[in-house]
Amino acid sequence: FSNLVFTVAGSYTLSASSSGLTGATSNSFTISPANATKLVFTTQPSNGVAGTALSPVVVQVQDQYGNVVTGTNSVTLTSSPGGVSSTVAAVNGVATVSNLVFTAVGNYTLSASSTGLNGTTSSSFTISAGNPAKLAVTVEPVNSIAGVTLPPVVVQVQDANGNLVPSSSASITLTSNPVGVSTTVTASGGVATFSNLVFNVAGSYTLTASSNGLASATSNSFTISAGSPSKLAFSTDRKSTRLNS
Repeated sequence: FSNLVFTVAGSYTLSASSSGLTGATSNSFTISPANATKLVFTTQPSNGVAGTALSPVVVQVQDQYGNVVTGTNSVTLTSSPGGVSSTVAAVNGVATVSNLVFTAVGNYTLSASSTGLNGTTSSSFTISAGNPAKLAVTVEPVNSIAGVTLPPVVVQVQDANGNLVPSSSASITLTSNPVGVSTTVTASGGVATFSNLVFNVAGSYTLTASSNGLASATSNSFTISAGSPSKLAFSTDRKSTRLNS
């Protein structure tokens, strides 16, 4: 028997049989893995939350037939889009990566690589925003004129890593400094748009956004200029005086 080829590593025996004869069983023998040729994800990355470590991802070092090749190859996982990378040493041909933390929301894949081996790419997974943590002014106020409505100012509800939290419907209050303007808007999809801001007094201002349980945010400084001339007014009252004869 010169054509016996095994592709699965393990322990075997052979049984010989022929019609009318008592069969025979061989001694046990072992088929070992061939040389390592490739990497394979055996535990794919799962969906996660920004700022929280993913569930462990497992990569095996395998031969061309899919058998695990015992060894300590160094395996590197790199995200696409980029931003996350981790290298671990395989233990008995298995690399377990448990320290992957993504801070930006989006859809990702992971690429596994190791010197001398064919790399592989994981299935796609999604990172979602964490819990609401803070406010951010994403469309700043601009210079304007007294009595004229400002262009809309936009405030986002964000997680600790600066990602928009689209599930938030927080009530957000925008207050000017110096005080003079204050208005409240309920966020929709984590976004509050303030389109009714009118300043009647010329000067330099900032806006502060606040909401219960969230870190507040302050805008850039902006200037309100006087409008077109429309009336006269005494700036100093004149007291009555008595003329001497």
